[in-house]
Amino acid sequence: MEIQDVFERPNIRWHQRFTIDGVTSPGYHDMDLLISSAQVPDDLTSLSVLDVGTTNGAAAFECEKRGAKEVIAVDICQPNVFGFDLLAKFLNSQVQFLQSSIYQLPSKLQGRKFDFVIFWGVLYHLRHPLLGLDALAQVSNDHLTLETVISSDSNTSATFFRGTELGNDGSNWWAPSESCLSQMLSSSGFTPRLIKRWDAGISKRAIMNCSLAGELPEYLYEGY
Repeated sequence: MEIQDVFERPNIRWHQRFTIDGVTSPGYHDMDLLISSAQVPDDLTSLSVLDVGTTNGAAAFECEKRGAKEVIAVDICQPNVFGFDLLAKFLNSQVQFLQSSIYQLPSKLQGRKFDFVIFWGVLYHLRHPLLGLDALAQVSNDHLTLETVISSDSNTSATFFRGTELGNDGSNWWAPSESCLSQMLSSSGFTPRLIKRWDAGISKRAIMNCSLAGELPEYLYEGY
């Protein structure tokens, strides 16, 4: 099997654009640019990695290539939908695939925590984004890198999309402002740092890299 044969499979949804053996996938999100922009370390030796919302698996496979001792790739879809299974076989990869929603992750991972958690292109698909961030805090040892749509309206905390207003996609629900996103992450137990923001045409996007702020998230101290 050649990688070109995999990339040409008509039944696979190509979300990410990345290159294997000099051949580029037909996706539209440039993963090399995203990995570089998010400042993913070149050397991940001895680190465990969790890639939440892996789709085609480009970030997970790259982290394995950079020496991560363990990589688990998570998606709500089965591994054949985005060709993850075929790519793993082609690459002779040891990356493990876990089908799960973000809300189920703490129970499915049975208390396991990961040194480096990737969460790109998922937050705006969540009807309950704070629950999602709370779940990430429960499975993170320290570092979280998050990429998401942010609101283009600086006068609002977050924009709610009831229908298909964002990108003609009914699975897009929320776009927090940059400030709101930072506050949400802080409430869930992270210390966020803005890495980059840009205009992606139909939406504005941002990357925030975070570390855990303490043993318990803020909301457990402040809430009831």
